[in-house]
This record gives sequence, structure tokens and C-alpha cells, in this order.
Amino acid sequence: MKSCVVKKAILSATLACATFLTGCATTQVLQPVSPPGGDKAVVYFIRKSYPPYIHEVRLIANGNMLATISDDDFVAVNLPVGNNSIQVDVTDGKPLHFNMPVERPDRMYVVLTGDVTKVGQAITGYNQFTVYLQWSLRATPVSRAEAEATVSQFGRRLN
Repeated sequence: MKSCVVKKAILSATLACATFLTGCATTQVLQPVSPPGGDKAVVYFIRKSYPPYIHEVRLIANGNMLATISDDDFVAVNLPVGNNSIQVDVTDGKPLHFNMPVERPDRMYVVLTGDVTKVGQAITGYNQFTVYLQWSLRATPVSRAEAEATVSQFGRRLN
């Protein structure tokens, strides 16, 4: 009898944890995207899966939050023609800042990738140690064909 109760409790806790983790990482565009034209381009930011896996990244352009992106997903946002200040931010991580020139009202594609590497460790006490990790992000402009190939790995297509 106890074994059955314990198994049900473990199953319930596992399902609750899975639901919580799934709910943590979402893709959401905060403003509707209009077609390229006038003084605005459509830029696709494509996030390939990289650590930390359960967090979404926040996409901020010119000081305005535009979207959140979960692993293996993408968003399309409008950016004005000119030089744009882009920030890709993750909770508990250092943000990636870069300038993105938009030369004309067209479609552009950027793939976001990253990795985590162990950079050291230290013994901090009896049976205690600390591992130091370095997290890095990369933003790479790609062609439409490369963007299509990347999102097809997610089972998706660009609009």
C-alpha cells in the first residue's frame, strides 16, 4: 500500500515539475509584425537549442522588449532601417549586445546559438566543490536558405 502511495506522489511531482518547466520557456511576439516596407524590415531571430535549456531569451531592440524565444523556435519582428541596438537576455546569464544595421526594408535572418564550457573548479570545503562555467551566445546573420534549413530541423517553416 505504501509503495503505491509513494509511486503516485512521485508521478504527481514529476508531472507538476514537467508542467512548470514547460511553462517557463515560451515564444511570444509582443507586437504584431507588418510586412517589410517604408522604413521597416522584418527580421527573423531563430533560436537553436542551447543551455540554459528551460529559459527563454528576451529580445530587446533599441531599448524596447520585442519578444521572448524558447529553444528551437523563431520570431519575426519589425526593425527600422538604420543601426539597431540589439540585446539578447537570459535570466542568470550575461546578455549579448550587438549593433545590427538594417540597410533597406527587406527580410533578414539571424540565428542565435550558444554553449556552456567548464572553465575551472575549486574545493570549497569538506566534500564541497564549486564548478565554474562560462556561457556564451552567438548571433549569426544567415541567408533565407540557411534560415529555412535551420527551422526545418524544428519541424517548422518560415512565413
